[in-house]
Amino acid sequence: MSDNSIDDALVGILNLPLVKKVMTTLRSAGGEARLVGGAVRDILAQQTHNKNINIDKLEIDMATNMHPQQAMAVLSAAGLKVLPTGIKHGTITIFDCKDKAFKIEVTSLRCDAKTDGRHAEVAFIEEWQEDAARRDFTINSIYLDQAGEIYDPFAGRADLITGQVRFIGNANERIIEDHLRILRFFRFHAQFCRSEADPQIIATIKEHRQLLTKISGER
Repeated sequence: MSDNSIDDALVGILNLPLVKKVMTTLRSAGGEARLVGGAVRDILAQQTHNKNINIDKLEIDMATNMHPQQAMAVLSAAGLKVLPTGIKHGTITIFDCKDKAFKIEVTSLRCDAKTDGRHAEVAFIEEWQEDAARRDFTINSIYLDQAGEIYDPFAGRADLITGQVRFIGNANERIIEDHLRILRFFRFHAQFCRSEADPQIIATIKEHRQLLTKISGER
């Protein structure tokens, strides 16, 4: 599902030189990169509440349908500073040589091949829908492509408008896959929701509350 209506802040991100460079470079090599996650989510949330947002303060994340090693090679050949910051899980980081505080994390489309609830072994894939399905919440599975088209396969934008946080698919399965999602649920609920949490989700979290003991203290 797509929606062509975007605001000036999303256009502004797409026009950032480093964002344009990464997207254009990967496209020229036969791949594609889309903005995803926090930046897209936060801008759409601000749009819902008619508030301005400073794009310079946002953390920029992208997803790509290219293998991480291939994406790293292509971007490096284009003269960009690229580091394999989490390449085991498909993540590379591109740094802005002019503004060292600005960076973009690019993660290859992936699925969890195996997980113990905190550490996952991933497999790289090519389907955007499958990548979206393995994410935690609907509001975190909204993509924006270089042409400015929004892809929202789980109606995350509607959830931002109504002020709710929903797990993608089965909440029980999402929590077992990654126990940290319990804490993330309450974080996003406090940030985006305007009513009490869904009782069914709370009941599921209570069933799995013992899993919080497996999360490191600093979390």
